[in-house]
Amino acid sequence: MYLKNKNRSGGLLGGFIHTSVLRYFIPSSQPQAVRSGFTLIELLVVVLIIGILAAIALPQYEKAVEKSRAAEALLFFNTLEKAERLYYLSNRRYTRNLDKLDIQIPGIGRNIGYGQNNWTTDHFYYWVDAEGFGLNRGLLKVKASSLNKKYILYLDLDGEKEKTIWCGPYVSDVWPARPDEADVPDICKSIAGRSDGIIYD
Repeated sequence: MYLKNKNRSGGLLGGFIHTSVLRYFIPSSQPQAVRSGFTLIELLVVVLIIGILAAIALPQYEKAVEKSRAAEALLFFNTLEKAERLYYLSNRRYTRNLDKLDIQIPGIGRNIGYGQNNWTTDHFYYWVDAEGFGLNRGLLKVKASSLNKKYILYLDLDGEKEKTIWCGPYVSDVWPARPDEADVPDICKSIAGRSDGIIYD
C-alpha cells in the first residue's frame, strides 16, 4: 500500500516535471504574443512631459524654500524688536551693541570686524545700525542679507511705535532706499504677498 501511494505521488510529480521541461525546451505550435519595448517616440514624449512638469514645479519649490528661510529672519526681527524696545524704554534710544540686549541668539554680539552689530546664520548675514552711526535719534535699522544673494529683508524702527518691514533686491548699498514696485524681485513679492515687497507697514 505504501509503495503504491508512493509510486502514484511520484508519477504525478514526475509527470509535472516532464511536462514543464517539454514546455520549456519544445516551442508550442500556437503563436505567442510578442512583447515589445517602448519606442523612441514614446520615450521622448515621457521625457518631454517630465521636463514640463519640472519647469513648472521647480520655481514654486524654490519660492517655498525661500519663504521658509525668510520666516526665520522675520522671527528674529520680532525677537530683536522686542529686546530693542525694552532697551529704548530705559535709554530713550536704540542700540547697535547687541550684547547690551536681553536676548539669547547663537553668534549675536560677536565682533567679526565691524563691532558687535553683525553676525551670520545658515541662510542670512545680519547687520544692525542705530543712532550715532549715521542715523537720527530714535532710529534703528536691521537687515538680513540672504547668503544666496537673491534678496535682503529690512526692519526699520522709528521711535516707540513706527515700524516697517520690507524686502528688496540684493544690493551692495548699506541702507538703500525702498525700491520701486517694478524693481522688487519676484521672490520678495512671494514672501510679502504684495507686489511692492512690503511685509509690514
